[in-house]
Amino acid sequence: MADRRDLSGRRTSLHEKRERKVLSLYEKLKILDLLNGGMSCAEVGRRVGKNESSIRSIKQKQAEIRQSLCAAPTMAKRVSVVRDKVLVKAEKALSLWIEDMSQKHVPVDSRMIREKALSLYEHFGTMTETPERKAFMASKGWLASFVNRYNLKNLRVTGEAASADQESASTFPHEFRILVGRKGYLPEQVYNCDETALFWKKMPRRTYIHKDARQAMGFKAFKDRLNACFVRQCGWAYD
Repeated sequence: MADRRDLSGRRTSLHEKRERKVLSLYEKLKILDLLNGGMSCAEVGRRVGKNESSIRSIKQKQAEIRQSLCAAPTMAKRVSVVRDKVLVKAEKALSLWIEDMSQKHVPVDSRMIREKALSLYEHFGTMTETPERKAFMASKGWLASFVNRYNLKNLRVTGEAASADQESASTFPHEFRILVGRKGYLPEQVYNCDETALFWKKMPRRTYIHKDARQAMGFKAFKDRLNACFVRQCGWAYD
C-alpha cells in the first residue's frame, strides 16, 4: 500500500486505519468459555465480531488471561447480569426434559427444543408475576447460549444395524422345492406373503444430550405407522 506524508511530515497510509477495539478481561473470558464449550475459533470470531487470528491468540494466552483474573481487583471481576426469572425456570425444566427424552431413547433436534422452550416459558410465565417481562422468541442465538450453559452436545443418532442373510436366501428356492415335492402340497396351498410399513412420523437424525454422555446409542423411531401385507397364491394376488 502506498504511503504519503501529511503537512507535518508524518507518514500516513492512503487508507485510514480502523480504530482498534481492546477487549476487556471479561470479554476475553467469555471468548474462552465459548471455545471450551466446543465452538471453533471461526465460529467464535463471527459471534463476537473478531477475526479468527485474534481468537486463536486469545486461546493461546488462556493461562495468562486466567491468571490476570486471579490478580485483578474484586470489583473488576464482578459482573452482574439480571436474567429473566421465568426464563431461568424454563431453561432448568427444559434441561430436565432433554435428559428425560434421552433416557426414553427419543431424539430431539433444535426445532423441538425451541418449541418446548416456548411452551415452558409460557407455562411458567402464567405462574410468575414479573413486571415488564421481555418477549422470549427462542431464537437460534438463545439456543446456542443454552447449549453452552447446560453443557449439551449435538450427536448423530445411531440406529439399528440391518443385514440380510444372502447365503440362506440363495439356497431357499431349491430347498423349498424339495419340501413341496416331499410333502405333496398342492399349488393352492402355497402362499408367498410379505409385510411392509409406512412410518408417517419422521424422527430427527441428530439429538442433543448432556456432555457427560459419550454417545447417543439405541434410539429408535416411533412405531406410528400404516401396515400392509401382500399375499400371492399361485399367480393370484390378494390385498
